[in-house]
Amino acid sequence: SLYFIGRSTLRTIFSKSLVHFSGSLAYAILPTSIWLSAVTGSNMMIGSMFLMVALAFLLERKNIASSIFLGLALGTDQFMILIFPVIALYFLRNRQLKPVLVTILVSGAIVLPFFFYSPSKFVYDVLLFQFERPLQSNGLFSLYGLLYATTGFEIGTLYRLIIFLIPTAVSTFLFSKTKTRMLIGIAVVSALGAFLLPVDGFWNYFLLPMTMICALVPAILTRSSHAEQTSWRH
Repeated sequence: SLYFIGRSTLRTIFSKSLVHFSGSLAYAILPTSIWLSAVTGSNMMIGSMFLMVALAFLLERKNIASSIFLGLALGTDQFMILIFPVIALYFLRNRQLKPVLVTILVSGAIVLPFFFYSPSKFVYDVLLFQFERPLQSNGLFSLYGLLYATTGFEIGTLYRLIIFLIPTAVSTFLFSKTKTRMLIGIAVVSALGAFLLPVDGFWNYFLLPMTMICALVPAILTRSSHAEQTSWRH
């Protein structure tokens, strides 16, 4: 995150263009980032930070450095597992297997010692806990929470997985062709995961999709400006 924001800021200083600074500004005034970074801590920040550094390197075509930080993101936040297929498919479509393997090796070096120490505890804490934990009063920002609060219906884990996997598979295929589409795909898949999968849907789970939207602001403004100039020409 700091690398991505700093890089955008430096571009603003030297290019005198507010467009390059718009992504950093959007993130700086985002209520979620203000709350999680300045008021309370959250482990959601760690994985998102490494992911943003990885994406910054990827945009600079430094794929190995990008894959190392993506591996750190995967190793520090299980939520990143959901968006890894989008990035991996982008690399594979560009016939680049090495970054995918490096990412897996880096994340494995972090995760495997904890897995081998206690496989059962690791699987429960990392994979099953969010599916089985009791619903909390402030965790209603999820499909499970909303359905239970409005109808009393408890939608099972298998059904939530199916509902998640279908649109995620489509999104992964559609949004892994270019770098810009990949950013959109990460936003879409992470938003789907935050809403559909957990029992407790906390608002801070949506930090990643909101951060990705901030990262896309410069591209959105650039495209809008280009469209406006084209319309004036015609």
